Amino acid sequence: MKKYKNYEVRPIENLKEMLYTSAATWPEKNAFLEKRDGVYEGITFNQYLLDVEGLGTELCARGLLGKRVIVTGENCYAWALAYMTVICGLGVVIPVDKEIPPEEIANIANVSEADAVIYSAKYEDKIKKIEKPLDFICFDELSGLCAAGREKINAGDRTYLDLEIDKNEMASLIFTSGTTGVSKGVMLSHHNITFNLTEMCQMIYIGPEDTFLSVLPLHHAYECTCGFLCQIYRGSTIAYCEGLRYIMKNMKEVHPTMILCVPLLIETMYHKIWANIRKNGMEKMVKKALAASNASRKIGIDLRKKLFSEIHETFGGKLRMMIAGGAAVDPDILKGLRDYQALTAPLDGATLPKSKKVFDNSKVTDHHAIIPTGQPPQNLTDMERRVFDLIARRFIAVFYPDCLFATTTVIGEVEQIEFKVSGKQILEPGWRVVFGTPSAQSQEEKEEKGGEEENVLPAFVVGESGPHLPDLYEKWTQPPRPYTEATLLRAMETAGKLVDNDELRDALKENGIGRPSTRAAIIETLFKRNYIRKEKKNLIATPTGVELIQIIHEELLKSAELTGIWEKKLREIEKRTYNAGQFLEELKQMVSEIVMSVLSDNSNRHITIQAPVPEKGKGEKAAAASDKPKKEPKKRAPRKSATKKTEQAAGENQPADALVGQPCPLCGKGTVIKGKTAYGCSEWKSGCTFRKPFE
Repeated sequence: MKKYKNYEVRPIENLKEMLYTSAATWPEKNAFLEKRDGVYEGITFNQYLLDVEGLGTELCARGLLGKRVIVTGENCYAWALAYMTVICGLGVVIPVDKEIPPEEIANIANVSEADAVIYSAKYEDKIKKIEKPLDFICFDELSGLCAAGREKINAGDRTYLDLEIDKNEMASLIFTSGTTGVSKGVMLSHHNITFNLTEMCQMIYIGPEDTFLSVLPLHHAYECTCGFLCQIYRGSTIAYCEGLRYIMKNMKEVHPTMILCVPLLIETMYHKIWANIRKNGMEKMVKKALAASNASRKIGIDLRKKLFSEIHETFGGKLRMMIAGGAAVDPDILKGLRDYQALTAPLDGATLPKSKKVFDNSKVTDHHAIIPTGQPPQNLTDMERRVFDLIARRFIAVFYPDCLFATTTVIGEVEQIEFKVSGKQILEPGWRVVFGTPSAQSQEEKEEKGGEEENVLPAFVVGESGPHLPDLYEKWTQPPRPYTEATLLRAMETAGKLVDNDELRDALKENGIGRPSTRAAIIETLFKRNYIRKEKKNLIATPTGVELIQIIHEELLKSAELTGIWEKKLREIEKRTYNAGQFLEELKQMVSEIVMSVLSDNSNRHITIQAPVPEKGKGEKAAAASDKPKKEPKKRAPRKSATKKTEQAAGENQPADALVGQPCPLCGKGTVIKGKTAYGCSEWKSGCTFRKPFE
């Protein structure tokens, strides 16, 4: 793994300290470039500090000290001023997406218990629909408020200036995008934010000579931290883009050295560049230049700026870094998978299919994806190599065509008795080629189907007939295979299959039982409590687990249907068609009924508690050691009292243990089992009342 240099950073406790030290270090340097009347104008670090102090003092006088303030609007100096003023001691800042509907903004205002909103005049109609009583402050008012605050400071008002900051207290409340439901609030402290700043600046060099073009929305933590606060911390200049349509125009005007973006933006730029190259008939020449550039870089000579100067000028001529994140990278990275060139070659130059099974923005369930980056792996262990191979092949297979197959039914006749067999006939292997199984199922498919082999038939022609020499096999029907950890995880994910109710089945389709992050922990808990044990790869229920299920009379409690009911109601709560309070009351009532049912149960049911059986391998050495004959130690005469007690215990236990497994003396159907305090019959559920207490 490549080791990167750790760049030096200055320690900071909070953002207020960061602002003051940056203003003291680079007082007359431009912190911001903002377009006004068609021309970019600069705002220095010193002016930024004075504006923050003035606005903070005036807002304190306005009664907003210790309050929660929403900031929403387009990327501009006013947004940066409002954010920094609130977070540097005034209260809690709540950055909000300007594009969300009015009702969602109103919901955030209610949930966050906001007291004020500082907003852009462009979105005034939307903001004024908030019914909650708030202090509304428009961006256009900020310059006047700053001036009024400076006057108060000159008159001796130090309320805002002397505010102390607890680095561990909540300073910012940001809301998630809401892709998996209603937006959720995430609390951030000064410690959280400053830690991210210093860690990022250790890995990437950002300095006062850099000019940063701000494109992504500032309400998002990604842009706010890396594209705003980071630049203030490092003394860089921030130039605000006028909009996505003006990116290339603004680049030529401000000559940025850095830009923070998402892969989609890079892809758009990439495609436009190549479109212009093809339009001018220069595709072959550029490809040759690329090949020459790559070859020269291998020997330490970088010709990129000379060969591609025109393209470089398109980006302002000084661009040195593009930081991308937040989404999957364009499949061009397939070219970087050097060990898989035979598999990626068919995709080169072709339009990549994006199946709805993979690329479906309407069904975002998890915020993560593991894909190769195009960086060739080096110095991997055998296990690491196999893991990487799984990830790389799965990623490549996504862009392969579907596997086409036909379901074939063959009817044979022997002595006027018909025999029929059905199976698949692979017409086009498609993605199966990637996994090396063009005519058979992959290991993953096999595991999903419980280890059952797929019946793949050879090619047949309709109407084909002829003699056939049969092969006869004697086989026995088998019970369902025990779960393994892999198949159990899959079963938890697809638990809806076990539910008969269509509505509940659909509710379970989205999530199943648990979440990807919790399912493994659920299984681990079953192991810890000795409800299940492992025999090789198979998971087997212990007597404790079996009796626990048997002891529960409430069938719904043991069914996946209960999870389906809860999931359905949670979806209705998200849609605001069902009351959350009612849901909680129903849960309380159900729990109360179950508890009362258990307390009133007089059937003397019990659960056998057994010590966990060590996994094979862990206890083998101990078992082997116990099997070995040991040297007999010198015999010592035992003390009389100890001998007496031992003999007495043996005499008591011998007849008692002998009862276990014997036919029940009362009903004769069941067998005697051992409980905590007495012996009983295994047919106790059927009504047998045999019970013999321990003597």
